Amino acid sequence: MAHYHMGDILKRRDSHLVISSMDKAIRLFTRKIVMVHAIAFLIVVAAVIFASRELYFHARAQALEQAAHQQQLVAHQTATGIENFYNSISDNLDLLHKAEEAIDEARIASTQPASEPTTAPHNSLERPIVRRVQRNNMALPPLPPVPSDTGAGRIVPYILYWQIQDRVSYLLTIDNEPSDMRILRILPEQPRVAEDVKDAASQWLREVGLLGRPAISTVMNIGGQDANLICVPTSLHRLFVAVVPVDKLHEHFLNEVNRQKAMSAILLDDSSTVMAAMNTRLLGFRFDPSSKEASVKKLANDYIAAGKAGTEIFETPPTIGGVTLAPALTSIEPINLVNGNQTWNVVISSSLSNLDTALNSLFRRTFYWALFVVVSMTTILLSTAIQLIRGRVKIERERHRIIARELDQARRIQLAWLPEHYKSDGVDIAAINQPANHISGDFYDWFDLADGRTVVTIGDVTGHGMSAAFLMATTQLLIRNTMLRVKDPGRCLEDVNRQLCTQVFHGQFVTVVIMVLDREANVVSVANAGHFPPILASANGAKPLPVDSQLVLGVDRNERYPTVRIHLPTESSLLLFTDGVIDAQDAYGTAFGTKRLVNQCALDAQSAEEILNTAVTALNRYRGQVELIDDLTLVAVQWQPITAPKGELATASNMI
Repeated sequence: MAHYHMGDILKRRDSHLVISSMDKAIRLFTRKIVMVHAIAFLIVVAAVIFASRELYFHARAQALEQAAHQQQLVAHQTATGIENFYNSISDNLDLLHKAEEAIDEARIASTQPASEPTTAPHNSLERPIVRRVQRNNMALPPLPPVPSDTGAGRIVPYILYWQIQDRVSYLLTIDNEPSDMRILRILPEQPRVAEDVKDAASQWLREVGLLGRPAISTVMNIGGQDANLICVPTSLHRLFVAVVPVDKLHEHFLNEVNRQKAMSAILLDDSSTVMAAMNTRLLGFRFDPSSKEASVKKLANDYIAAGKAGTEIFETPPTIGGVTLAPALTSIEPINLVNGNQTWNVVISSSLSNLDTALNSLFRRTFYWALFVVVSMTTILLSTAIQLIRGRVKIERERHRIIARELDQARRIQLAWLPEHYKSDGVDIAAINQPANHISGDFYDWFDLADGRTVVTIGDVTGHGMSAAFLMATTQLLIRNTMLRVKDPGRCLEDVNRQLCTQVFHGQFVTVVIMVLDREANVVSVANAGHFPPILASANGAKPLPVDSQLVLGVDRNERYPTVRIHLPTESSLLLFTDGVIDAQDAYGTAFGTKRLVNQCALDAQSAEEILNTAVTALNRYRGQVELIDDLTLVAVQWQPITAPKGELATASNMI
């Protein structure tokens, strides 16, 4: 296998190396572009998510603030309505008290002797009241039936009940003498209910004591319905009592709140007990400041006990009276009744789910737009990345095509410098050169001197690539020209070394072996500059030539290189090699080594090509698929006896 037989293989190998290098560059560029665009994409996504999140929480905070303000207004309006509702009833009872006192005074005055002046008839106070009510309330329903024995002065309770009948169910006048609590009047007249009211009022009065001021009772069951009692005491030892059904509160106030979506209202009396609620399970529950339920304790301590209005947000489901409610926005408003003597509270809650549903709808639209932005940015980034990669692939292909063409031309020029297979009478020379890169830093040469001797040289330049190739070509040319002139290997190396030391090759150096084959004398003259000695194979076995290695070329211009002359056995062979051969590694990283190369030298080879084939086959089998780490160069010299002219005896050679 000569070097020119390896031309097509090396060309294909260089092509594969170029393609591999191009693919590697493209992969690196693609990875870089993808990474940059991926980072940009992640930044966009993170920015969109952060902006969406901030928008959501900002919008939710604003919505909660607005909802709290609106709900506080509803609570205030509801509290004001309930306050006016009860205070108006209390005022009417107080008016009834004053009217009856005036009527009683008029009746007493009418019984006095005629000589005593009278200010007015006994019904003079009643008449203007009747006229005023009739004039201002033309749309009111007709008066309830008045007993025939009722005097004109006693018509006032009927008129007042006529005014407040849409708010109260019964209006009573009770004699509150301790010894005799008698019902003096009930409107409308229902004796059974009157007894229930009397019993409830007497029980309540016994619990709270006789009051000298208007008061409102807790919720009681009167006549089969839940109701409050509004009592106004008089100086005549009477109680004016109005029965206010809780249903009236629902009808006039609470139902308006409860009808709103996801909103509910509860009413607390002055003992902080739930007296009206849409959820009947809450009725009778007391907001105790010492409660273990956090929501109840907070409302009781911060608002009810302090008598102030406000709004709280319960993000976690609050628990009231064992009933777990949905997360809610809760507003509380105090109600001042009977001239501030009693304080109730109205609590209005709205579920946060309704607010969150609206916000989620907004956020969903925002998310869709954000998704549109992300998809658009992704499309733009992907399109940009594809265009950049395509452009880089095109550039890399063109660049590598140019490089491959230039390397192919450089390789052809390098191969042109290397001699072809040499075979003459007594000597057969073949070589192989396989670069680790596109261009080899190894070289070999052979040529004949004028005296008939043959020069064989092999060298190795440090490094790879174009710089090594230039130094290789320079060294090869210097050796050929110098050897033709001096004809001695040692003197040639000294001369070439001085010339290389005058050049600047960025710290590179050269190892060289020069052999001069004298076929007639059966002698080889060898000089070695830092290279491996050739391997001699003969009938006695294979071993390196006993040639000491001197300093490499290009370091010390004064270095001396002696020439060693060795007699060769007949029918022997020489194998010259570079370090790329013995440094080749197997899959485990173990080098091929000089010993294995010596063992592979064919002792019975019939040609130089057979020597090369044996060594290269063994090397390739050893390294398998592992790439070469250095240039591989082998030169085989088959030493054969000269065919003696007829009549002459062949000269025997001395064995080393």
